[in-house]
Amino acid sequence: MRSLILALPALAALALPAAPAYSAEGMWTLDNLPAAMLQRDFGFSPDAAWVRHVMQASVRLESGCSASFVSPDGLVLTNSHCVRRCVSDLSTARRDLTLTAFVADSRDDERTCPGLEASRLVETREVTATVRAALDGTRGDTFAAARSRIQAELEAACVAGDADSVRCQLVELYQGGQYWIYRYERLRELRLVFAPEEAAGSFGGDLDNFEFPRFSFDAALLRVWKDGAPYRTGDWFALHPAGIAEGALVVATGQPGRTRRLLTVSQLETLRDVELTAAALRLAELRGLLTRYRAEGAEQSRLAGADLRRAENQLKVLRGEIEALHDSDLFARKRADERALRDFVAADPALAARSAGAWEAIAQAQAARRRLGAEYTQLETGHAFASPMFLHARSLVRAAAERARPDGERLREYSESALPALRQRTVAAIPFHPDYEAMTLAWSLGHAREVLGSGHPAIRRLLGKDSPHAVAQRVMRATGLGDAAERARLWDGGTEAISSNRDPLLALAAAIDPAARAARSAWESQVESVEVAQHALISAARFARDGDNAYPDASFTLRAAFGVRRGYEENGREVASLTTLGQMYERATGAAPFALPARWLNRRGTVDPSTPLNQVTTIDTIGGNSGSPIIDRQRRLVGLNFDRNRHALGRAYGFDETRGRNISVHPAAILAALEHIYMAPALVRELRAAKKAASRQEP
Repeated sequence: MRSLILALPALAALALPAAPAYSAEGMWTLDNLPAAMLQRDFGFSPDAAWVRHVMQASVRLESGCSASFVSPDGLVLTNSHCVRRCVSDLSTARRDLTLTAFVADSRDDERTCPGLEASRLVETREVTATVRAALDGTRGDTFAAARSRIQAELEAACVAGDADSVRCQLVELYQGGQYWIYRYERLRELRLVFAPEEAAGSFGGDLDNFEFPRFSFDAALLRVWKDGAPYRTGDWFALHPAGIAEGALVVATGQPGRTRRLLTVSQLETLRDVELTAAALRLAELRGLLTRYRAEGAEQSRLAGADLRRAENQLKVLRGEIEALHDSDLFARKRADERALRDFVAADPALAARSAGAWEAIAQAQAARRRLGAEYTQLETGHAFASPMFLHARSLVRAAAERARPDGERLREYSESALPALRQRTVAAIPFHPDYEAMTLAWSLGHAREVLGSGHPAIRRLLGKDSPHAVAQRVMRATGLGDAAERARLWDGGTEAISSNRDPLLALAAAIDPAARAARSAWESQVESVEVAQHALISAARFARDGDNAYPDASFTLRAAFGVRRGYEENGREVASLTTLGQMYERATGAAPFALPARWLNRRGTVDPSTPLNQVTTIDTIGGNSGSPIIDRQRRLVGLNFDRNRHALGRAYGFDETRGRNISVHPAAILAALEHIYMAPALVRELRAAKKAASRQEP
């Protein structure tokens, strides 16, 4: 078995094929950094201490973003859009923090974000041999069951009875070519320290989303608390307001969500022809619904704001991915790459005996994927249930049933080691808005009826003779699950409490659960098990040809990506790599989405207009990297990643740094805004003290 701690001393000895020019491609695991490239192109050889510091200072927000410690007192820097749900949950009709901003004047004023949790990676260990031994000879249903058992065993052994403070995850890399156990420290209490007004954090709105030049102050601060006091950490990234020079090496550490660069051509064709188009159509419909709802009044605008921005963002990403998969050049490269690997396998009798049929098996599984996909996405992944409270109801129903089973026989997300974190999310004291959730649930039920057909047994089970609107209104107006204490009582009461409860939302979740489980079982046995098992064979062939000189697809686990600050050319003009606060003011029109908040306008004369605001680099990032710290080789924070430009929207399937760039907030702008616009002297002092303390620790 290979572990991160054991692998680090040999880091500089890794060899990569010679390359004629530097490329920023790659989201690298910390045990397998591209050391030869870094030394060849930058004269940089990160040692074990550098890697350990990067791992310990990086933070994963379990809501789907990245972050990092920026002071020894648990202060965490991330994007404002990553705390949007927290800000919304802490807002009221009388005080909408998305309009007024939030600044804690002291640590006593910091406010807990309901249900938000973070993790800090502390150890990784390879367990490929153990997992393969457990899966060997299994297929279909037996494969899925065996994988659930070995996952539960490995994660339980890693947690070692301390699930309240430890999170363990069986991580699949290289599409099943490797398996690792990642051990995290659970950071269970995060308090909001600072979040700007929405108008500043998302300046330019959807019009400027995925565009550059950009002028967005997309930064926020949280603090980790533990046992009633700020969390103390020995590793953090100090803000370096001088930033980084053009062309100098920069590193993003974070949790990229998902890429699909290792998929076969047949899988990409299914995505292109079926799945992405269906997802885009659904999101376009949802965007229209939320846009209309927001126009009904100020409170409706507040309630739907976060969901609308998420839908707009996801829809643009999907359009970019669809365009990428319709690019004939990209598909030609994918086919050529696949043919080259298959030719390599065919030339080796031993490899051919094991792996030659893998591509055909995956291609055959695509028929099942297309046949089962609609039921699976609607009923199991939740497309039919656009309601956070319904998803809590499902968690309560399933947790009661799964806890009655042996750990290794449960659904994977209900393993003993995962239950404490799931309970915390389910019973968190989030605000409940029944009319809003009735509206979104009615829409999603209606959409599911269109997709599956009104005669589908699951739709008839959900609706009976009623309309989606009638069902949604009935369950949301009568449910008691909006009370966090009631959800906690039901969770702790288990099967008896659930079965004796008459709550209509709980009853709806229970009524559809058998159909959802059946859809999941069919998907796992006919699609997922085939793809995972066959990809393991393809990965073995790729390792035989390339060794470890490749990075795995992203999986919302910690990665390091390397690049430089560099502009690009757009239609014959040079796009500079930096924008400034002065340019932000020049872009302001006074009308949304280019209307700056009053405090920005009132304090315009207090900030240096030449202060850098946003910058672009060639770093390979994707969704999930929001909030990633961008650091230099001295481990100083020189940027806060928050977006990509539109030329990088196809990065799920490939990388091209000709014009594709990631976009970050410059640390000079963060310090200037906190000091001169938000008047937060305590935060400024803390960040500057952290910089001084870090400079004393530098080797």
